[in-house]
This record gives sequence, C-alpha cells and structure tokens, in this order.
Amino acid sequence: MQKESKIVEKVRRLMALAESGNVHEAANAAAAAQRLMAEHRISEAMLAVEAGEDENDIVVTDGVLAELGRKSPWIGTLAMGLSKANGCRVYYNRMARGVKLRIVGGTSDVQTVTYLYTYLVREVDRLCDAESKSRRLAGVIADANVRMWRASFRAGAAHKLAERIDAAAQEQRRVQHNEAIDAGGTALVRLDGGLARLATLAKKVEDAMPGNLKKGRQTNARRDYSGFAAGERAGASVSLTRGGPALGSGVGGKLRG
Repeated sequence: MQKESKIVEKVRRLMALAESGNVHEAANAAAAAQRLMAEHRISEAMLAVEAGEDENDIVVTDGVLAELGRKSPWIGTLAMGLSKANGCRVYYNRMARGVKLRIVGGTSDVQTVTYLYTYLVREVDRLCDAESKSRRLAGVIADANVRMWRASFRAGAAHKLAERIDAAAQEQRRVQHNEAIDAGGTALVRLDGGLARLATLAKKVEDAMPGNLKKGRQTNARRDYSGFAAGERAGASVSLTRGGPALGSGVGGKLRG
C-alpha cells in the first residue's frame, strides 16, 4: 500500500473540520484545501530545484480515480477540473464491464486529487439527495422527471465546482508570484525555477498518457434547467474561492439534508 504523502495528511485533517455537516465549514475547508494543494505543488518544486534534484527522477503515477458502470458526464467534469488545477490528466479506460476513470500525474498530486475528488463527489451526492427529496415532497418535481432532474443537478454542481477549483488554483499562483516580487532578491528566481520544474512534470504527464485516446464529442444531452441551476447553487455553496469566514465560524445550514 502506497504511503500517504504529507500534503494528503494535511488535506485530510483540514477536510475533517467540515464533517459536522455545516455548509459553510465544508465550503471553507474545500477552498482552503485547494489553495493548500496549489501552494504545496509550487513550494515542493522550488525545494527540489534548490536541493539539486535531477528532473529525470520526477516520478509520474497512473492510478484509478473511480470505477463506474459507464461514463458519467458530471464525474468527468469534476475530475477534469480538479486534475487540471493540480497538474494531472484523467482518461477513461473501458473494461469488460463498465469503465475505469484513470488519473496520471505526480505521485503527491494524484493522491491529493483523489482525496478531494472523493470528498466532493460525496458532498454533491448528499446535496442532490436532500434537494430532490425536498422538491418531490413539495410536489415541485414529478416522479417521472426525477432522474433527469438529478442528473442535471449533478451536472450543474460539477460545472460550478470546476470553475471555482480553477479560480482557487490560479489565485494561489498569483499570490505566490506577488509575494516573490515583493520579497525581491532571489525569491522570483526561486519561483521561476519551481515553475520550470512543474512544466517538466507536465510534459512527463502528457507523455505518460495513452496514445490511442479519442477526443470526446460534444453531446446535446437533455437537461432539466431548474435542476442544473439548483446544482450550480450547490456547487457555489462548496465554494472554492479565496477568503470567506474562518473555519468553524459559519452559521447553520446542513449539508447532509
């Protein structure tokens, strides 16, 4: 069994703060986790350069992110958003029964993406269950439309989360760049060295991807737009933007429903 990296341990402790079910605690924990992941990648790359580590020794891992009965658009959207923000790539591997969603990236990156992916899938499912149950009881959703509504909800949540994941990662990179400029001296040189090492890692990740992948086609799946909008609002509640109240300071609002 592969040893858990230090960054995964930190992310795991951080996400545990959201286990009370308070929506604001979950939002702030997820946001802080993504910023921590982005900061860690750059900092570790800079340390590796300073230590004189050979770029040829950069290790790329190919692991399984999820096993599914079939390809899932919302799962793909969420997985691609998380992977892109953290220097990884994902692809589907068709099996005799179902598919595997595989992830390629640096060992630490794959571990952290896998952990946060698992957390976010669970939270989207919980929010979807709670919202659809509430709407069915209120007579807002007809039983015949529940399946489409739930699929649309998850698609909307994944879309919003992917947007905010990307924004959080980019904001953290801007913060570190501005801090390096303010520090002056060799700080910017160190940052550039770290980013160059990450660029090498990105090239290795690209080279490790299977060569026979087909480009996915844009599908025009039927969609319940009220469900999609509700999902986007749920995705916003697990906000991945910088700032907000401190962990543990949110007001009531149950995530589990």
